[in-house]
Amino acid sequence: MRVCCHNWEHLVGNVSRNTIAEIWNGARIADVRTAVRNYDFSQGCSYCEWQIASRNFVNLSISKWDRLPVPSDEPKWPKQMEFSISNACNLECVMCNGNASSSIRAHREKLPPLPNPYTNVFFDELREYLRHLETAKFLGGEPFLQEGCFRIWEMLIEDGIKLPCHVTTNGTIFNSRVERVLDGLPIGISMSLDGFAKQTIESIRVNARYEVLQANLRKFQAYARERKTAFGLTFCLMRQNWQELGDFCLLADELGCSVFVNSVRKPSECSLYTLPLSDLARIVESLEGQSLTFLPKLRRNKAVFIAQLRLLRDRAAGAVNVPGLPPSAMQSAQPEGSQIQNPVFVNLPNSKLDKNMGSAGNLFVYAICGDAHVRFVNLSLQFLKRFTRNDILVVASRCETPIEHDQVMRVDSPAGFDNHQASIMLKTNLHRLVGERAGRCCYLDSDTVAVDSQIDAIFGHKKGPVMFAADHGRMRRFSRWAVQCGCSAGECDHLREAILTKFGIRISDPNWQHWNGGVFVFDAGSTDFLDTWHELTMSIFSDPGWKTRDQGTLIATVWKHGLQNQPVLPRVYNYVVDAMHGIPDSRRPSTIPSNYHIDSSYSLDPASSLPRPHLLHFINRGMGAREWKNWDEVEALLQTLS
Repeated sequence: MRVCCHNWEHLVGNVSRNTIAEIWNGARIADVRTAVRNYDFSQGCSYCEWQIASRNFVNLSISKWDRLPVPSDEPKWPKQMEFSISNACNLECVMCNGNASSSIRAHREKLPPLPNPYTNVFFDELREYLRHLETAKFLGGEPFLQEGCFRIWEMLIEDGIKLPCHVTTNGTIFNSRVERVLDGLPIGISMSLDGFAKQTIESIRVNARYEVLQANLRKFQAYARERKTAFGLTFCLMRQNWQELGDFCLLADELGCSVFVNSVRKPSECSLYTLPLSDLARIVESLEGQSLTFLPKLRRNKAVFIAQLRLLRDRAAGAVNVPGLPPSAMQSAQPEGSQIQNPVFVNLPNSKLDKNMGSAGNLFVYAICGDAHVRFVNLSLQFLKRFTRNDILVVASRCETPIEHDQVMRVDSPAGFDNHQASIMLKTNLHRLVGERAGRCCYLDSDTVAVDSQIDAIFGHKKGPVMFAADHGRMRRFSRWAVQCGCSAGECDHLREAILTKFGIRISDPNWQHWNGGVFVFDAGSTDFLDTWHELTMSIFSDPGWKTRDQGTLIATVWKHGLQNQPVLPRVYNYVVDAMHGIPDSRRPSTIPSNYHIDSSYSLDPASSLPRPHLLHFINRGMGAREWKNWDEVEALLQTLS
C-alpha cells in the first residue's frame, strides 16, 4: 500500500500481511505525515517536490489534497482512498508495463498473472472505511474491467453511500455494467487518449480503436454533464505525441473539459526528458512555433500548453532535473576531486567523458562508496592495469582516501543511504552514469583480481541484453542471505516467495542457478534490463523483509525479462573464491586468514591441468588477506610482473 500513485519508494504496508487499520495507524504512514508536515519530501515524495521546484502548478499533484482538510495530526479515518487493485487491462500502451496492464504482462512480457491479495477479509474491513470517505479514486489497469472495483462500487450502492468517485479509464468499455455504476453513483471521469490523430492514438494505445474511443468519449461527457460530475482528458506527453499537444488542448477546449498532462519518465525510449538536450531543444523550438497558432485559440487549456512548453524549455536549457531521470545539467567525468550533484540518475554522454578516455572502445568500471572500499579498489586496479589495454573508470562516492587512478568520477549519494546501499545504487545505475558508448562496459566488484591478459576477451562474450556469470551457489542456498526470513542455516524457499509477493514475479524453478552480480558486461542495449534491476533494488531498501543486497532483485529482474535460460559468462571470468566456505557463521568473525578455506580447484600455473581463471573474485574477507594461500598466490603473481 502506498500513500499516493506517485510514491513508489515508501511503502506503508502490505494488505497480504496487514489490516487497513494497522496500515492507517502504523509507523510508516506516520513517518510520511511527519515529513510532509515539515515540508520534507524525502519519504518518497520526490515527484511533487520536482513539480513544485519546477513551478509546475498547473497540474500540481499535491494540490488535490488541499480541499481535504485534516482534522488532527492522527486522523481516525482517511478522507480519500485511491484504488489501484488490479492490472486488468485490455490495452498494451507503449509507455506502460505489465504491472499496470495484464495484456502487456501476458503478451509482451510473457509472464504469469499477478497474484490477487485482496481477500474477503480486506473487503469486509474496507466497507467501514467507505462510510467515512469524502471521495474515492479508481486507477488502472482499466477500472471498468476490474472485479475488485465493481465490488467496491456495489458495496457503496448497496449501503446507500453516494460517495463521489473518480475513475481514470482508457475509454474502451461502456456497457450495461458500467451504466449501472454510473446510474448508482456520482462518477467523475478522466479519459486517457494520449493523442489527437487516429494513427497516433492507435499506435500508442495498442488494441484501442479510435472510433470506439470517440463514441465512448461522447457518452462519458454527456453523463458527466447530466450528473454535474467532473470530466477531463489525460495526455501522456512523450516522444511519440508531442507534436499533437496543441491539437489535444484545443480539442479539450472545444469539449469544455480540462487536460491533465502526465510527464512520462519511463521507459526511456518514450520520454522527452531522456533526450540529449540538443534534440530536446529542437522539439522546444517546434512547439514554440506551434504556440503562435494555438495560444490565440486556446482558452481553458492555454495554461496547460504554456506550462508544458516552459518545463521542456527549462529542461533543454539545463535548468530542470526530473526524479528518476538523469539530471539535465549533464556534467562530465572529472579528475580526482571533482563532484557531480544529484547522483541517483546521472547520464553522461560520451562527448562529456574525460578527454583521455575514448568513447568508442571498451571500458572496465568500478563503483564504490566509502573509504573502506578504496583499499580494495586500489588493489584490484594494480592487477587490472597489468593485464588490460582498455580504459578503466572508477565511480566513487564518499571517498576521502586517494584512489590510485586518473579516471575517477565523483558522485554525491543520497544522505539517507548507508555506504552499502549507496554503492549498490551506483552499481545498478552505471549505465546512466557512463552514458551510451560505442563500445561495451564491464562492471567489476572491488574484490575482483585480474590474473592474465585474457581478461580483455570478456567483452566478446556478451549475448542478449546483458551478460553475467553464474554464482557459486544456487538460489535456495542464497535465499537466507537476501531476505529476513529467520533461517540461520541451510537452504530455504523464502527468497522465491518474497519475489512473488513483492514483485508478482513467479520463479518456476525453486533451485535455479542464479547469476552473480560481481561481474557483468553491458552496453547501449542493456538499458531496460538495468533500469528494472535498479528500480527493484531501490524498492527493497525501505522494506524490512529484505536485506541490503542486489542479487535477490537481480534474480527477479532476470525472470521478469524472461532471461532465466540465457547463457552466462564462462566461470573463468568470475571465478568465485570464498574464504569462509564451510566455516560456520558463528566462527567467521574470529577466523584468521591462516585458517581461511583454501580453494584448490584452480591454478595460476600455466602448466597445471586445473582450470586457469582470468579473473578471481575473492568474497567474504578474502581480498588482500595475507597468510591465506589463495591470496598469497596472486600477490606473488603481481610481484613477478613488477
